[in-house]
Amino acid sequence: MAVFGIRTRFDENDTIFFCKLFPSGLSMEVNDYVATDAISISRRTNLQIYIVKVLSLLAEEAGINDQNLNLRVFTIANDVLDVEKFLAESLQRNPTSNVPRITTLQDISAQFSFNFSQLIAHELGDENVISILTPIYLLNTMYFTDAFEYLTNDNDPVFARKIHNYLRWRLVSTYIEDLSYNYVHAHRLYLNAYYGYALHTTNEAYCTREVVRRFPLAIQRLYIMNSTRYSNTATTIQTIFDSLKNGFKEYINQNAKWIVDDDTKNIAREKIDKLTVAIGYTAIASDDTLLDNYYQNFTVNDNSHLENAIYYHRFHRWSLSNSIRNPNMLDHWDYFETRTSRLFEYIPIFNRLFIITSGMNEPLVNSEWPWPVNIGSIGVLLAQKLFASIDGPEGK
Repeated sequence: MAVFGIRTRFDENDTIFFCKLFPSGLSMEVNDYVATDAISISRRTNLQIYIVKVLSLLAEEAGINDQNLNLRVFTIANDVLDVEKFLAESLQRNPTSNVPRITTLQDISAQFSFNFSQLIAHELGDENVISILTPIYLLNTMYFTDAFEYLTNDNDPVFARKIHNYLRWRLVSTYIEDLSYNYVHAHRLYLNAYYGYALHTTNEAYCTREVVRRFPLAIQRLYIMNSTRYSNTATTIQTIFDSLKNGFKEYINQNAKWIVDDDTKNIAREKIDKLTVAIGYTAIASDDTLLDNYYQNFTVNDNSHLENAIYYHRFHRWSLSNSIRNPNMLDHWDYFETRTSRLFEYIPIFNRLFIITSGMNEPLVNSEWPWPVNIGSIGVLLAQKLFASIDGPEGK
């Protein structure tokens, strides 16, 4: 997909997954296309250099070396920048909010004159998961309107060439890290130039990052097996949570002077009573048999990197469709995976506090510490999240 991406998400009903379509299609941040400061200009130049390098590698592999090659390569790079600048200007005019428009595949296919049903069925790998009446969360309707009007207006041969070159580039750039080393290296150099410092110091660091990104459940299994020092750490955290929950309810009953009416207090008490906690990670990451079953659709070939890239793409398609068919398979931890930099979080839609395995270690908690020490470390942090369950935008 060139101009939009697909994710799955829960509705207000925490047993149903929906497809969410969101703006995509840019190689850089919006401001990098429209701003005139030195950094933005430099980033546009570096993107052009990167596109030229990748296209030159493709031409070399294909044995293309005529006198007009450089002209064609630079033409493609400029076409890509022109199209991406248009999309960036649309996003600048119409910033994406967190409030989606709820529609159906049938309606958006008619609105944008594009067969979304066929495309999404392909992306999910199972056409039986959806129908034309499947609800869709559409983020930024104005962007989709601009993008599809722009991309389907191909009557002008020059304009049609730009669209064609842009779509080809999006295909290549999407799978750049699944190509041979020369392409991966070119991508690294571009990222280094974009950010102004090296992001990857070694091949080992790069490979480690990619494995963690692509196989979070397997990595969590290894983490659970090898890093939790004390087997009763989860029990300690559960005890802390129960104590905080009871204390929080007592506080609401006796000391919450800022809650002025009984109805609000009753709602707060009810929400606290129903508040749950998920400690560690999804059950799949703690059971080798369940984990093997989850990854059984992913085949690994020892001799072909390209085949493995294709297999992973198919596995990713399966995981999307599977999340729609079996929304509770991962105990909602898949919802938490988008918050990879956080050790714990309160998720309002589930009224649940998630405490990830990597947060169950020193200096936050130790089952052999005295009770006041654990309360003063991880207890304080969890108390802040518990308070968010009834106060602030997350707790509404």
